[in-house]
Amino acid sequence: MDHLRVCYTTRKANNGQLKLFLRVIFNGWLRDSSMHRKIDAYKWDPIRQRVKEVTEDDKTLNDLLESTLVSVYGHYNIMLTERKQITIDRLFDRIESIGSHKERKLLHAGRYV
Repeated sequence: MDHLRVCYTTRKANNGQLKLFLRVIFNGWLRDSSMHRKIDAYKWDPIRQRVKEVTEDDKTLNDLLESTLVSVYGHYNIMLTERKQITIDRLFDRIESIGSHKERKLLHAGRYV
């Protein structure tokens, strides 16, 4: 049986900020993709994997994070329905090239400051 886990991870950036990454683990294979967003380290909640909402921009970023998760799981379910062989690379290819322009922007959008 296939096992898919989607979450977020961070890496240290400059000046007390963190870079956000989408992390997909599928059947033991791991792949990270930059969200092209930076946030202040004190705003990141690692347990909830969300930004502690202080401003409207924080709320917008949390909405983006949620819609990205929904997009990944949605593409995975479509591939299951189509009975296609699923690998982590094929899943990312589908998200980045078959998805709508809006979905592609989720993984390639500008920097969040």
